[in-house]
Amino acid sequence: MRSNLPIKRFNESNEEVDLTPMLDVVFILLIFFIVTAVFIKERGVEISRPSSNLDTPQELGGPIIVRLDSAGKYWIEGEHISPLALRARMQAHNGHWPTEGAVIVADPNVDMETFVFVLDSARQVYRHNEIVLEVNA
Repeated sequence: MRSNLPIKRFNESNEEVDLTPMLDVVFILLIFFIVTAVFIKERGVEISRPSSNLDTPQELGGPIIVRLDSAGKYWIEGEHISPLALRARMQAHNGHWPTEGAVIVADPNVDMETFVFVLDSARQVYRHNEIVLEVNA
């Protein structure tokens, strides 16, 4: 038994689904929920900070810089130091700032005996990893 209904044949190449209206609705809903959302302000943890004491200036330490010129003279902070006062000055510096070291800046023409004397004085006061040697070019 055949039915008298006509049979339609679909051409698959001409059929397409347009998703643009559905994407428009999705974006409108997204914007609506973002605008109507209630943002909760969370309370943070109370932190008690220590007060700083800015009224008393603190001395800034640093490594002691010993300069050796070509004449074999010792200079610390622009002041000429005698060989006898060199180690005492380093010990006083190490007493104030024990974590700082020494920087020995030598002229390339300095006598080796003078350089070794300063290096030995620094080694008697400071540890080996606290001594920096530098040669001015």
